[in-house]
Amino acid sequence: MKIQVISVLLLFALIVGSCSDSTSPSQTNISFRSGISESSVSASVNPKSDEVQSGITEIKINTVRILLNEIKVKLNSEDKKVRTGPAVYTITPDSQSVEFANADLPSGSIEQIKFEFHRFSSSELATYQNNNTFKDFATADRYSVIITGIKKVGDTETPFEYKSKMTANLTYNITPPLVIDDKSTTYIDFVFQPEFVFKKTGALIDPDDPKNFNDIDNLLKDAIKALKK
Repeated sequence: MKIQVISVLLLFALIVGSCSDSTSPSQTNISFRSGISESSVSASVNPKSDEVQSGITEIKINTVRILLNEIKVKLNSEDKKVRTGPAVYTITPDSQSVEFANADLPSGSIEQIKFEFHRFSSSELATYQNNNTFKDFATADRYSVIITGIKKVGDTETPFEYKSKMTANLTYNITPPLVIDDKSTTYIDFVFQPEFVFKKTGALIDPDDPKNFNDIDNLLKDAIKALKK
């Protein structure tokens, strides 16, 4: 009798294990990385005459940091979170790419990627103000974008720091859908294009002039391009 009971229990365990193996979807890793198209932008030789001239001949980008939140993908027509908490999109002078989010996701087709340019709420400041990654965003001003660089007028170079409180929801539609599987990690680079932020109709925009802040904020929304690597 004992042998029969043990046999039945063993058979049941094998059946459950078999069902579990057959229904578990394969997982694949996806990595989101930041990059930059070029570190300096020069004024056009013949900018359009209707553009206000700033006198700036070159802008060099040193660092770009953008606070992000709600990073997710539409995978097999369902929303999947890539990161649940905040992240910082980062570009530094000595790095070609910096990972700002990754996740293990089921294999399938990615149709869309979404994330948000984020400002911390007042209630979140205490949580992040002593965190080295987030502390510059967890201030009373609650900035969402911090860009540093150098602007050149003639032979004179002057450092600048552009800070913004803008928020925006960015959506990248992937056509055709990006197929991911469990054979390798899929890398997607989000490339920052300073020529789309600090250049308008051929002339460079002064990042220190408050009159340009609204234009720069609007241009920032379209300044990041997603590229599969």
